[in-house]
Amino acid sequence: MDNMFAAVVEQLRSGDVVLALVLVLFGFWSVYRAAVLGRVLRKNRIAERCAQVASQIGLALLLEQAYEFTRGQIPHRTDIALTNAYRLLDIEWRHGFFVESRIERFFLQFGYVMNAVDLFYVLCH
Repeated sequence: MDNMFAAVVEQLRSGDVVLALVLVLFGFWSVYRAAVLGRVLRKNRIAERCAQVASQIGLALLLEQAYEFTRGQIPHRTDIALTNAYRLLDIEWRHGFFVESRIERFFLQFGYVMNAVDLFYVLCH
């Protein structure tokens, strides 16, 4: 557990804005929940919605951070990754599951949709 805490502190020191945002959002949600449970605050509809939105955004960002953290812990073995990818493609081809090329070919005729998807991908990554 100490290693996890040290890793979080190190990420914050390195300037990880997303992790800081996760902590702020969950901090807001926790303080609000504690205040309502402790009867310091009455339930307020607007504050309740803000707390729900904060927790949902915080959870999504937390999952992204967990993915990035675990991805960094796994040794980089490109050869094994490519072998596994080709095995998966082989299974998809043999059993008729490989439909990505047909879907891509269909959407390529809509340039504006593809540009929007590309922009979404770049901004979200």
